[in-house]
Formats: sequence, C-alpha cells, structure tokens
Amino acid sequence: MWFALQIVFIALGLLLVFGSNQLGRPILMQAGIVCLGLAMIVTGWEAIITRKLVRRKRRGYRVSYTGIPAIFQGIQYNFTGLFMIGVAFMMYFNNGRELFLQAIRRPGLLLVVLGGLALLQAMIIFWGTWQTRENSPGSLAVGWTVVNLLPGLIWLALGLGLMLLGLFDALAPARFDEMGGRLLEELYGAR
Repeated sequence: MWFALQIVFIALGLLLVFGSNQLGRPILMQAGIVCLGLAMIVTGWEAIITRKLVRRKRRGYRVSYTGIPAIFQGIQYNFTGLFMIGVAFMMYFNNGRELFLQAIRRPGLLLVVLGGLALLQAMIIFWGTWQTRENSPGSLAVGWTVVNLLPGLIWLALGLGLMLLGLFDALAPARFDEMGGRLLEELYGAR
C-alpha cells in the first residue's frame, strides 16, 4: 500500500510539473510540487509506522534503517514534504519573493530548523544499521567507522554550527548583521 501511494504521488507530481512546462500553467507546477511533497510524507509515515526503511542501490547493496533511525528518517521525510508543500503555497500566493527576502533579512529561524535537521541526520547516521553483502567483523568495524562515525561527526558539527548561528541571529540581530549577516541582504537586494 505504501509503495503504491508513493508511486502514484511521484508519477502524478512529475506529470504535473512536465505539464506545467509544456502548457505554461504555473498552477500545475505548484500542484506537482505538492504531490511530490505528499510522496515524501507518505514515505516518512511508512518509516515511522513500520519502523523500517529499506533502500536499494545499483550495485546490489541494501541499505536498511530499522528502529529509532528509521523513525528519525521518517521525521526528516515528513519535514521535507511539508517544506515542499509550503514552497508550493508560497509560489501560488505571491511567488514567495517576500518570504524569501524575509528569510534573507532574518535567517535565524531557518538556520535553527536546518541545524535541527542536521542533528537528526547525525543521530540517524550514528545509530543506523547498515547491511552489506559481506558481514565479516573487520569489514563491519571499518564500515561503521567510514560510513557512520566520520559522516556522523560532520553532520553533528554542521548541525551545532547552524543552530548556534541561528540562535545568535535571533538573540543579537544587530551584532549578527555587523559580523556579516548583511552579506546575503546585499547579494539578493533585500535592503
């Protein structure tokens, strides 16, 4: 059932986006983005409810998240789907230009949310269950170090940095602007 819903939303979304391009109707583009967002949400709820997320790669490797990492991955899919739906509605109502400019002027909230998602990704990577064809103890130890530990530390540092930067913008906006926060405003003409 989950897989069928995902395929329907993805196919419908891609058809609407393609139709928008061919027919010159922007509302079809927004409807297609909403359908793709719904596909992400369905994938997220599948991972949360079944507590399992399996993905296949070209070379036959199977990447599987089970338990808590699958739930965290499902939460990420839900946030991504909601973000896509929000973007589609912003595009429908005012092309999103004013909201984009506001995000450029005061990016603190956006940075905190992105930092939270990066921290969630770090937890997924640290606790993730990666299964490959060979399961020897040596390959598992090397695999865990290369596949889980190093990327997890990078995501952890990125998440903490984004959250701290976002909190800095929220708590001291004038100081944030003095230290380079105005760069984006000048780059995008948001002043």
